[in-house]
Amino acid sequence: MSLKKIFMTLTLFVASTSCASGQAGYYRVWQGFQKTDMTTEAFQQRLPWFMNETRSIYTGVLNNYLVAIPPAVKPAFIPDEFALVALNSEQDYQNVRATDAGKAYGQAHWQVFNQENSKSAAYTSQIPDRLQHNQAYDVMGTPIDWNSGTTTFFIGLKKDSITADAYMTWLSRHIKEVAEGLKPYGLKGYVIIANDQYEVAFMNWESTEARNAAFASPVGLHVRSESETYMSLLMFQEAQVFDKNSVTSDRLYNTGL
Repeated sequence: MSLKKIFMTLTLFVASTSCASGQAGYYRVWQGFQKTDMTTEAFQQRLPWFMNETRSIYTGVLNNYLVAIPPAVKPAFIPDEFALVALNSEQDYQNVRATDAGKAYGQAHWQVFNQENSKSAAYTSQIPDRLQHNQAYDVMGTPIDWNSGTTTFFIGLKKDSITADAYMTWLSRHIKEVAEGLKPYGLKGYVIIANDQYEVAFMNWESTEARNAAFASPVGLHVRSESETYMSLLMFQEAQVFDKNSVTSDRLYNTGL
């Protein structure tokens, strides 16, 4: 059976057995490096095909699928694509990936991404006192609808003057301050990757106005000022609608489920 037919079969199966989720309770937080024999232009031309296939494969169990393309000028250790795949539950994810279509979808990654260093970060909603390198955390720990409100994406690079140990120690405290301090201002979702070279944050807010008020608040000004001591800003973008045909650098795409 062709890959296209497999995807069509799975879409019909999922649609008949599950309705779309209003809230996400489980995440896959992807870090993808383009294939080594691909140019950036070729990668970005090919990526919309894969994004559309991802939407299809998880039909009925996907709350939202957010894709971030970092700036063209970036350190080599920063992936060429980040994605937040927000799903109903881990069981729904496992059910899809156990099918023939799910296995074919897994293999389809390597038509676009480099298999040696592209993967989903290990995910947990349990926040330890000390964050682990390259681990993804659902900091708020409460299922939400990532289709509502406003979603933003951030990449901060650890400053060279800060040791990896000091950075991870600070980041462990920082994310708790952000979650506790900005929740009253409308922060609903906060999923991060804690890497000892950078932090990635997907944040969902009640509205753009709520986000702006949060950043202008005393606690918002404090956490932003402290962040500038430890990190340099590489990317901060609000989600825009994915047109299903094209992507470009320095953008966050809401696939518009």
